Amino acid sequence: MNHDYIQNQLKKFDPRFTKCVVRCFDLIKQFQESDGCLSNSVALYICAKEYGYDPILCYGLCEFDGKEFYHAWLEINDIVIDVSIY
Repeated sequence: MNHDYIQNQLKKFDPRFTKCVVRCFDLIKQFQESDGCLSNSVALYICAKEYGYDPILCYGLCEFDGKEFYHAWLEINDIVIDVSIY
Protein backbone atom coordinates (compact mmCIF):
# COMPACT_ATOMS: atom_id res chain seq x y z
CA MET A 1 0.00 0.00 0.00
CA ASN A 2 1.05 3.57 -0.37
CA HIS A 3 0.52 6.94 1.20
CA ASP A 4 -2.51 7.64 -0.99
CA TYR A 5 -4.39 4.73 0.61
CA ILE A 6 -3.63 5.94 4.14
CA GLN A 7 -4.51 9.53 3.30
CA ASN A 8 -7.78 8.42 1.73
CA GLN A 9 -8.66 6.29 4.77
CA LEU A 10 -7.95 9.24 7.07
CA LYS A 11 -9.24 12.09 4.88
CA LYS A 12 -11.55 13.36 7.65
CA PHE A 13 -8.74 13.51 10.20
CA ASP A 14 -6.36 16.34 11.06
CA PRO A 15 -3.59 16.27 8.43
CA ARG A 16 -0.98 16.40 11.21
CA PHE A 17 -2.33 13.16 12.68
CA THR A 18 -2.42 11.59 9.22
CA LYS A 19 1.23 12.56 8.85
CA CYS A 20 1.99 10.65 12.08
CA VAL A 21 0.29 7.54 10.69
CA VAL A 22 2.17 7.82 7.38
CA ARG A 23 5.48 8.24 9.23
CA CYS A 24 4.76 5.17 11.37
CA PHE A 25 3.94 3.18 8.23
CA ASP A 26 7.15 4.39 6.56
CA LEU A 27 9.25 3.23 9.52
CA ILE A 28 7.64 -0.22 9.43
CA LYS A 29 8.32 -0.43 5.71
CA GLN A 30 11.88 0.89 6.00
CA PHE A 31 12.89 -1.56 8.72
CA GLN A 32 10.65 -4.39 7.46
CA GLU A 33 9.24 -4.87 10.93
CA SER A 34 5.51 -5.42 10.86
CA ASP A 35 5.39 -7.35 14.14
CA GLY A 36 5.40 -4.28 16.38
CA CYS A 37 1.64 -3.81 16.20
CA LEU A 38 1.20 -3.13 19.93
CA SER A 39 3.99 -0.58 20.26
CA ASN A 40 2.96 1.13 17.00
CA SER A 41 -0.68 1.25 18.08
CA VAL A 42 0.25 2.70 21.47
CA ALA A 43 2.43 5.36 19.83
CA LEU A 44 -0.41 6.32 17.48
CA TYR A 45 -2.84 6.26 20.42
CA ILE A 46 -0.72 8.93 22.12
CA CYS A 47 -0.57 10.97 18.89
CA ALA A 48 -4.34 10.67 18.43
CA LYS A 49 -4.98 11.89 22.00
CA GLU A 50 -2.64 14.82 21.39
CA TYR A 51 -4.76 15.87 18.40
CA GLY A 52 -7.99 15.66 20.39
CA TYR A 53 -9.30 12.26 19.28
CA ASP A 54 -10.72 9.57 21.53
CA PRO A 55 -8.99 6.44 20.20
CA ILE A 56 -9.76 2.91 21.27
CA LEU A 57 -6.81 0.54 21.55
CA CYS A 58 -8.03 -2.83 20.30
CA TYR A 59 -6.32 -6.17 20.61
CA GLY A 60 -7.24 -9.76 20.19
CA LEU A 61 -6.57 -13.15 18.72
CA CYS A 62 -6.75 -13.12 14.92
CA GLU A 63 -6.50 -15.86 12.34
CA PHE A 64 -4.96 -15.65 8.90
CA ASP A 65 -4.11 -18.47 6.55
CA GLY A 66 -4.83 -21.05 9.25
CA LYS A 67 -2.49 -19.42 11.77
CA GLU A 68 -3.55 -17.66 14.95
CA PHE A 69 -1.74 -14.61 16.30
CA TYR A 70 -2.34 -11.72 18.66
CA HIS A 71 -2.76 -8.34 17.05
CA ALA A 72 -3.34 -4.71 18.11
CA TRP A 73 -4.78 -1.73 16.24
CA LEU A 74 -6.61 1.56 16.83
CA GLU A 75 -10.17 2.55 16.15
CA ILE A 76 -11.31 6.16 16.02
CA ASN A 77 -14.92 6.96 15.15
CA ASP A 78 -15.39 3.46 13.69
CA ILE A 79 -12.31 3.86 11.45
CA VAL A 80 -9.67 1.14 11.80
CA ILE A 81 -6.12 2.47 11.89
CA ASP A 82 -3.75 -0.46 11.50
CA VAL A 83 -0.35 0.42 10.06
CA SER A 84 0.79 -3.20 10.30
CA ILE A 85 -1.67 -4.25 7.59
CA TYR A 86 -1.61 -1.14 5.39
